[in-house]
Amino acid sequence: MQLKLFNRVEININRLTPQGASWSYPDKSSPKERPETKDLFFVHVHIPKTGGSTFNTVLNKCFGDTHEAFAGRIIHHLPYLTNNQVEGFIRKHPGMNCLSSHIVRATLPYQSSERSIKSIAIIRNPVDKFFSLYFHMRHRFGVRCIEKEFLIGDYIEECIKNHTYKFSGYLHHMCGYQGEGSFKYVKSLVDNRHLHLIDTYNMKSGLQFLKDTYPNYFTDVSFEQENISIKKQEVTQTMKDRVGEFISDYDWKMMKLVQTNQ
Repeated sequence: MQLKLFNRVEININRLTPQGASWSYPDKSSPKERPETKDLFFVHVHIPKTGGSTFNTVLNKCFGDTHEAFAGRIIHHLPYLTNNQVEGFIRKHPGMNCLSSHIVRATLPYQSSERSIKSIAIIRNPVDKFFSLYFHMRHRFGVRCIEKEFLIGDYIEECIKNHTYKFSGYLHHMCGYQGEGSFKYVKSLVDNRHLHLIDTYNMKSGLQFLKDTYPNYFTDVSFEQENISIKKQEVTQTMKDRVGEFISDYDWKMMKLVQTNQ
């Protein structure tokens, strides 16, 4: 099974396992086709329904053919990339400067001898993210999922009863587990400027920060919203309050972290 990426790269899903480091990429590192290798390498930890698709349009403008992006986690349930796989991609494609994916974590080899890695993640109010993901999956063609089985009010109660993982997500996605240890790890990445967090609702200033900090890379940070979920049901304040009661404390801590560091 081949999964088309946003540009011209393909990855063999069957060969991409948590233990393996086999990449099915064509050779894209010809000196005649690639710019000179730069020291920095950017990784977009694409957390679903936070504004990542919009951010990818900015990455495409800024990095062009040196940017690769692919999804896969929600629909194809691909395993997350290992550090060996990320380093393998960087090593095999020295002309690439940016990778964006749903299946990459923030636990990256930041001290890699190949490149100096900077990661970027977008954080959104977790209540809004909960509803956005519901509507996104409900109207996703050809996908079987729980979101299609319930109207929004019943879906909330079903999640409270049987799918509490739906109320957390940031640390699970970024680190693979949730707890004080993972939160402190993420905070240390932010403090040491390995990881940059952007608030969905303050996207413009977050992108301007990247442009000011990395002017040779982020040259045009103008954007228009992409991949907006279709909403055909009303979401009441009562529903939002109900969901807010069950949102993980660590998701709220992540929201506070991005607001105090942007």
